[in-house]
Amino acid sequence: MTDNWLTALTTWLLGLVQSVFSSLLTFIHDAALWLFDGVLQAIAGLVAAIPVPSFLSSGLNLDGIFSGFPGYAFYLLNQLSIGTAFGIFTAGVMFRLTRKLFTLGQW
Repeated sequence: MTDNWLTALTTWLLGLVQSVFSSLLTFIHDAALWLFDGVLQAIAGLVAAIPVPSFLSSGLNLDGIFSGFPGYAFYLLNQLSIGTAFGIFTAGVMFRLTRKLFTLGQW
């Protein structure tokens, strides 16, 4: 019976040490997320500080740009499916960039 109090005490101490280490690990995890959030907010602030070019702030008039094209040019672009080709090309580039991002540039 004298061994029972010693087992209870050591079990309590072990639980206390495990709780301290678990709390410390949680604190380190939260600190890393806080630091990462701060870095991302700093980058977002830098990007937001970039001034908008004058041709974009005044508005881009696509109707004025394409009004000089003859009708057969639009028909030809439609028949050649240039929009679909650009979409497929863009999807391929985005896949490659995403793969490089997730593999840290190994490929």
